[in-house]
Amino acid sequence: MSVELPPDVIAAVEANHKIEAIKLLREHSNENKGGLGLKEAKAIIDAYIAEHPQLSSGSSKTEGSGFGRIILTGIIAALFYGIYDYFFAAT
Repeated sequence: MSVELPPDVIAAVEANHKIEAIKLLREHSNENKGGLGLKEAKAIIDAYIAEHPQLSSGSSKTEGSGFGRIILTGIIAALFYGIYDYFFAAT
């Protein structure tokens, strides 16, 4: 099933704003055909996302972020230890 969506709806889906995409799709359908219900609009957006798996929330945009968070946590811990050591360590 190929789903044709307006550009602003596709942009909302690509930005991972699913609720906004559903709202926009319903607005567009109200202008054109008499309107889609919430359930139908959600089904269309879900079908579009299923046809374009690179748009899912687990996409490559977030891959590798776990290691970066570990490094950042280590840097912050070292910074706080350095501040503590500077101000409160016995001299």
